[in-house]
Amino acid sequence: FENVSKMDIDTFYFSNKKVNCQGVTWRLYALRKVSKGEICLGVYLDANLHEFAPGERYSVDFEITLINQNKGRSGNVSEKDTHQLPDPESGNTAWGVIFTSTPFRQLISPESGFLIDDAIIVQCEFTATRC
Repeated sequence: FENVSKMDIDTFYFSNKKVNCQGVTWRLYALRKVSKGEICLGVYLDANLHEFAPGERYSVDFEITLINQNKGRSGNVSEKDTHQLPDPESGNTAWGVIFTSTPFRQLISPESGFLIDDAIIVQCEFTATRC
């Protein structure tokens, strides 16, 4: 994600990279969120609902990682979750994590190693299984 320091709160920033899994297009998006009074980065895995067959659901196991560009793997921050998409209650086709352990002010700090040239690298590994 680029222009990270200019991200507005609750504005979606979509990745231009898309992946096809189980015949569905998936992509990441990020946004600044307020969590427990602290501004944090939320990163979400989004599925294209228009590519789902009627009534189709996926169980999705995913890990989203903020890559530390200076410290290597030892400085990375990861969050894992499992969710069903679309969400049975809300119908949402996106689910993600809010990195409360790395507040936004720390993320964009030059000393943190996450932000280089106003860009962060986010990695997502996931499996999607039809329910």
